[in-house]
Amino acid sequence: MVNGVPFIDFDRTAPSLAKAVLSAIHDVARSGTGARVVRIEPGDLVNASEIARRLGRTRESVRLLIRGTRGPGGFPPPVADLRTRSPVWSWAAVAHWVVANGISQNVGLEQARFIAAANTALSLARHAAPGDLVEALADLQARPSRSTLRNCVAIANEPRGR
Repeated sequence: MVNGVPFIDFDRTAPSLAKAVLSAIHDVARSGTGARVVRIEPGDLVNASEIARRLGRTRESVRLLIRGTRGPGGFPPPVADLRTRSPVWSWAAVAHWVVANGISQNVGLEQARFIAAANTALSLARHAAPGDLVEALADLQARPSRSTLRNCVAIANEPRGR
C-alpha cells in the first residue's frame, strides 16, 4: 500500500514496453485476487516540480521555460488545475517539446507517450467489456525494441462500472 492505494511493482524485460505492460496486466488479472490494473505509474500528469525532477533541472529553470523567458518559448499549456498555483501538464507533451527544441534527447519520449495512451485506455476500459482492454493496449504497441519496465502499476479492487 502507498498512501492507502494498493500497488504492485513490476520489473520485467520484454521486446517492447507495450508487451511488458500487457504481460503485467495479464498476470494481475489471472492472480485470482479480483484486483485489476487501473493505472501505470509514473503517470502522465506532472506539476512544475515533477517536470524539474524528470528533466534534472531546478524548479526555477523550469518556471522560466514555462514562462518563455528562457529557452525557445512555446512551452505546452497546462492541462488541468489551471486556476491553481500548481497547474499540471501532460508529461508526454512536455517531453515532446523538450526533444523537439533540443533541450534534451534523453527524456523517455516514447515511454511517456505509451504510458499516457495506456492510462487513457485503462481509464476507458474500466467501463468496457474485459477483452476490450487487451485490444486497446495491443493497438498502442510502440516500435519493436528491447525495453525494461520499471514502473509501479497501481491496482484497485473496485467494482466494475464505477
